[in-house]
Amino acid sequence: MSYGSLRHWILYLTARVNISSQKGGKPNAAVCYALEVKGFLRNTRVFLQHGIIKDDMDWLHYENTKMTRFVTSTKREYRFLCDTFGYPEGAVIQTGLCRFDNLQQFTVKPRQILVMPTWRSWIATPTSASKAIEEVADFQQTTYYRCWNAFLNNPLLHRLLERYDMTLVFYPHRDMQRFLPDFTVCSERIRKAAWPEDDVQTLLKESAYLITDFSSIAMDFAYMKKRLMYYQFDVEDFRRGQYAEGYFSYERDGFGKVCYTQDEALEELTAAMEDGFANPAVYQERAQAFFDLHDDKNCERTYYAVKEL
Repeated sequence: MSYGSLRHWILYLTARVNISSQKGGKPNAAVCYALEVKGFLRNTRVFLQHGIIKDDMDWLHYENTKMTRFVTSTKREYRFLCDTFGYPEGAVIQTGLCRFDNLQQFTVKPRQILVMPTWRSWIATPTSASKAIEEVADFQQTTYYRCWNAFLNNPLLHRLLERYDMTLVFYPHRDMQRFLPDFTVCSERIRKAAWPEDDVQTLLKESAYLITDFSSIAMDFAYMKKRLMYYQFDVEDFRRGQYAEGYFSYERDGFGKVCYTQDEALEELTAAMEDGFANPAVYQERAQAFFDLHDDKNCERTYYAVKEL
């Protein structure tokens, strides 16, 4: 079935229950939004999610989705949505992300580092408001490109990879993948990974260490009790242009050290390599407290929650 095809429309309009991990994915975003939010389409809609919510995302508030059920994974996330997103009582449920079932067993490549930054909305989908943050017409002039490209080509990083016999996989968010050719890599130990050739969950499971920025995939990595680092060189722009902070503070609640400069990030990476990527106790304790559901029953709980409808 082709996206936006007649068959897609027929199935969308006639389905009694619509279950999706994405708010989008519908034949036409604008038309379907109007049909659902204005009450013309009265089917049951279940949002499985594709990551643990930690920020205040107004586009997922009840007034903008009218979802029948909204899946969450932890008590803190569940309470935040119940208190902030405006859903009717019983609409928000805590079952856990279905994909977490696959994180119970995995084999780690002890010499593989994964760098997986999230997207930037003002770059991925430029609008007139983008210029209030920075000029995005030339991607290579953006802070995102300059900071990540400089990190990938830092001589100290290359020496560390050689010294500890490591490889590094660079995999930007899917919405930033079209910019992947812009990044230059001058080390044979660094590989640019692309969708769909590389599977995100496979990379997360097999990597020994994660470097990300604001991505919720850090939750998956922490769920597997592995060490990670946040490299947040543009935190003010991110908060202003993408997501307002919610209940989760990276400094207070994060599952790894928060670095704001390239020097800090390389210093933390050096320490992690010297420790053999052993996860410090403070981050293990935070993960233990955060993930109150840690089993292989996420799909089962979600299935029965949907079946009840």
